[in-house]
Amino acid sequence: LALTATAQQPPAVWSSPPTLKGTCPDTPESKTAWFDPSQYPLLGSGVKVGRATSTPDPEYSESARKAKIQGTVLLALAINAEGTMDAVKVVCSLEPGLDQNAADATKKWKFTPATKDGKPMPIQIETSINFRLY
Repeated sequence: LALTATAQQPPAVWSSPPTLKGTCPDTPESKTAWFDPSQYPLLGSGVKVGRATSTPDPEYSESARKAKIQGTVLLALAINAEGTMDAVKVVCSLEPGLDQNAADATKKWKFTPATKDGKPMPIQIETSINFRLY
């Protein structure tokens, strides 16, 4: 009788994908999980995203204004079951000052809770912030 031992594999550790390269899209369409999907599920499978109730605008950084930089910053948002922000990640960068201002503004955003089967739940979504000089 021969016994063989099998080593158990440790559970996979989730890690965020790298930041996108190139021009940021104006409309987020990615199904990328920027945050751990076991904590912040992606949209779909009966999940209904909450409605934005407060979305303060970001400031235009002075350095970007002087350099006449315009474009889009793409952000991933981790929204908790109460509808407030737990985390924000810049996934497609424009300019460091504008990236930071966009992230700071979205950290203040508030939503009605996302729901599944009528129960509040956390969720992750993407959003784009457009910076334009007029």
